[in-house]
Amino acid sequence: MKKLIFIFLIILSSNIIAKSDFYINSSTGINLAYPKAPLNRMWGLSYTLGLGFGYNLSNDISAEILYQYNKHALDAFYREGGGIFYFINSYFIKLNYKLTNFSDWHLFISIGIGLSNLEIAKERSNNVVSFFPGIGFKYALSDKFAIKFFSELAVIDKKILADEKFKCLPIQLGIEYKF
Repeated sequence: MKKLIFIFLIILSSNIIAKSDFYINSSTGINLAYPKAPLNRMWGLSYTLGLGFGYNLSNDISAEILYQYNKHALDAFYREGGGIFYFINSYFIKLNYKLTNFSDWHLFISIGIGLSNLEIAKERSNNVVSFFPGIGFKYALSDKFAIKFFSELAVIDKKILADEKFKCLPIQLGIEYKF
């Protein structure tokens, strides 16, 4: 009997998701990260990977739960012949708002808030508050698939080096699949 109820709940939930506005998305891109190193105060290049799950609340507003991974190199520091890398894992909630709504594409803005875990060399900082304002374009390839080109200015409220808050500007290309 328990197995029958379990199977019934799986079928019911899959039907609810299939008829709803749930979607998953993934993205990859490059980052401009600041500071690149504590002495030169420049922006450096790195990469980012992201994965998310979202829901269309209305025609103009959607909400997402996202994970984003970033890896950066501090090239001004060298220890034993190698540079120092820092890693950022961010988990955040983001709201998207459509500014324009044409037939196959639209312009959107977004705002996100979440927690980031940072690791520089061997030192770690966990659950640091982060903000993610952004802007982007979304183009519908079909009823199920869309591509996105977007950027978010990640502001991580942690003085990583000297007296600077960490900032990065990931420029990303993503794919969205609607259930």
